[in-house]
Amino acid sequence: MFEWFVESHSQIAHEQMLNILAGSPDVEALRALSRDDLLYEYCERMVASTMAQAKKAS
Repeated sequence: MFEWFVESHSQIAHEQMLNILAGSPDVEALRALSRDDLLYEYCERMVASTMAQAKKAS
């Protein structure tokens, strides 16, 4: 699942990911990440969110 998120979101710009994550309490730390590291963090959070929603639905 993680790999799919990375592949399907690989064209998102660094600034766009930061805008999406703007409400995160650690947004300043996220700003310091490279584009690739931010992409991986973004995708990890999406996987975690998807898993939490799936668990909640069952």
